[in-house]
Formats: sequence, C-alpha cells, structure tokens
Amino acid sequence: GISVLARFLNIYIGEALLYPDAPNENLLEIIMRPRETMDIYLGRFLPFTFWFVFVKIGIDQLRSQQQVAQLKQEKTAAELSFLKAQIHPHFLFNTLNNLYTLTLEKSDEAPEVVVKLSEMLDYLLYHAKATKVPIGREIELIENYLGLEELRYGDRLQLTFHYDIDDPTAMISPLLLLSPVENAFKHGASGITERTLIRITLTVKAGQLHFQVWNTKPPTPPVDERAYTKGIGLKNVSSQLDLTYPNRHVMDITDTSDDYTVDLRIEL
Repeated sequence: GISVLARFLNIYIGEALLYPDAPNENLLEIIMRPRETMDIYLGRFLPFTFWFVFVKIGIDQLRSQQQVAQLKQEKTAAELSFLKAQIHPHFLFNTLNNLYTLTLEKSDEAPEVVVKLSEMLDYLLYHAKATKVPIGREIELIENYLGLEELRYGDRLQLTFHYDIDDPTAMISPLLLLSPVENAFKHGASGITERTLIRITLTVKAGQLHFQVWNTKPPTPPVDERAYTKGIGLKNVSSQLDLTYPNRHVMDITDTSDDYTVDLRIEL
C-alpha cells in the first residue's frame, strides 16, 4: 500500500512537475503491477520505516522509564512521610510523659520543660517536613531533648554529649539521630532508680557522619506496663536509612547484659 501510494505521488506530482509532457500511468495500472512497484519503492522506504519505528520504540521506552522513576520517587516520598508521621506522636508521648512527672512533683523546672518542648514542636511541625536539614538544627533538637531528660532524671543520670562538626550546614535527613537517643533513655534510664550512664558522640568529617549512642542497662529490666520500651524508634530509623541513604549507611547495634550501643555511619 505504501509503495503504491509512493508510486502514485511520484508520477502525478514529482514527474508531472519535471516532465509535464511525459505519458503517465494511471492508478489502475499502478495497482495491477504491484511487483514492479514494490521492487522499485519498497527498498527506498524500508530503511526510513525501520528508523522511524526504532525512534518510536526508543521514545516509548524513555517515557516508560521516566514514569517508573517518577512513581518510585513518589512512593519513596510517601513512605518517608509515613515514617516521619510515626515519629511525631511517639516523640510527643515521651516528652509529655517527662512533663507530667515534673508537674506531679510540682517542680519549678516545669516552665523550662514547656519552653524546650515548644522549641522542639516548632522544629517537628515546620522544619522536619523538609527532605534535608542542616545538621546544626538536628543537634539543637537533641540538646533540647537531653535538657528535658536531665531535668527529669536529675542526679540519677550521668550524661555526656560531644560533637565535632567540620561544617554545621552539612545537610541530613531530619529526625534520624533522635530515635537512638530516645532509645538510650528507654532502655537505660526509664523506670530505674540507680545511676545510668549515657554517652553520645557525633562527628562529621568530609561528608562522613559517625554517630554513636552508648548506655548502661539495669541488672533487671523494669516493668513496662505501657509497652513504653517497645516503641518503633530504631526500626523506624532503619527504614528511613534504607529510603534516604541506600547503600550509603551502616547501623550496628550491640546489646549485652550490661550495656547497649548504637553505632551509625552515613555517607552524607
């Protein structure tokens, strides 16, 4: 069909313009000689046909890959938003529990807890939704949280937090570092009366982050009637790391009868 159409257009347009007095075949004659027509024109058009088909397939594949990549990106964003949504009520419950304890004791430190809680909620509501935040903001969040816990536990807590950051504006996925800190208090300080040791170190050098949280454990696990220590913290962190830093992180957990250590390394 294509060869017939090409022959017809060639005779009645091309040859008619160049050789107006030359005798021309009519459409019926062209149709009645398909073999001759195909021999002459099919070879001319096949390369172009294959080329157009090849280009069309390539464009379709590119569009398909772009759609898959977009869907994957949207899926990752949705999963990450879900994980962050899990953190908010979990973190708020823990902090309000601290404030409740101080309120029962009618502590003069309760207003300071309200201020620190307000600062943390401001960060969680208006900054933690971003894909990345300066690590300096994450440090402020941790310091506010530690300040609340120090007020809560008093002399029962021996806490150190050291950090060495070569660039405070280095960007990190938000809320990754808070859960290991919370975990140290849940398993190391919650519900016990003896002194608890918690040591936290954070270094960022040339885009390489190393975060370690170590805490002692009580000889006998405390009674956990509200399933407070079972939370979603470290499991949540692991899921976020898989989404935001695939193949660029290592998180090791060491759990012994005496202590608990979370060692996290991220290639920012």
